[in-house]
Amino acid sequence: MSDYLNTNAVRATEKAMSFAYDRHVRLLDNVANIDRPGHISTDISFRDYISSLSTAPQPVPMQLVQTSPSHIPELERESKTSFPVTQYKDASLEDEMTRLMETSLFFSSMVHVHNLNTGLIKTAITEGRK
Repeated sequence: MSDYLNTNAVRATEKAMSFAYDRHVRLLDNVANIDRPGHISTDISFRDYISSLSTAPQPVPMQLVQTSPSHIPELERESKTSFPVTQYKDASLEDEMTRLMETSLFFSSMVHVHNLNTGLIKTAITEGRK
């Protein structure tokens, strides 16, 4: 079970959802401060995100600890992500809202992929029975 949760597909899905969350927070800050003089909007480019995945060091395998053999161990999560940030001055509300919608759709698709992956675990546990 822990081997499945530590696969590249699960880690990539987690990283993609972290990217979408971080981008969403930045874009919400941009919308909140769109009319503030001197505000410099920030964004995380998807292209830069993909580049950061290919150059990121491989994670070190975790040591899992269980208090009981019947418990599924809790995995440690990355506490802070660091994606490349782009700054721009000429932001409009329409552009920011479009970026927010793109990010929301991307996050929803990653949640769907994650649910498909965990559905495989459910099928394995129940041996295909309902």
